[in-house]
Amino acid sequence: MKSDSPAFRHSGARWLTTLAAGLMLLLSCEKDKGPVFIDRRPPDDQVYRISYKGYIQSIFNENCVGCHGINHPFLNLKKEESYNELLYNGANAPYVDTINPENSLLIQRLRGVEWPIMPPDPPHISESDIDSIKLWMTQGCYNN
Repeated sequence: MKSDSPAFRHSGARWLTTLAAGLMLLLSCEKDKGPVFIDRRPPDDQVYRISYKGYIQSIFNENCVGCHGINHPFLNLKKEESYNELLYNGANAPYVDTINPENSLLIQRLRGVEWPIMPPDPPHISESDIDSIKLWMTQGCYNN
């Protein structure tokens, strides 16, 4: 193909147009912000919440109700009363802190920061269970 032929000029113009379009595309892009992630979280009203009745109460049942039952003078952690005792009716209520769970009386007692550590005799409540209690607090202490 001769350089002065119309076919050559047409293919050159196509190549130049493609190059110009590619440069414009590259120059018009913002700085690469990394990979694209699709948010697949459920809407706020469907977010998984720690179940007080199904999980937190079971921690108390396994570790606390032997002493903190109906006759305990400060805090009854039996199933029927424990939620209201922790938030409203216990001697030192509220035992929870939804803003900063580490500052709550409940977590401080479970960790031994506030005397006495609970439960007083080993085995103590596991870190994973304490973390679940803290998560329940930060989620708003739902009675679910």
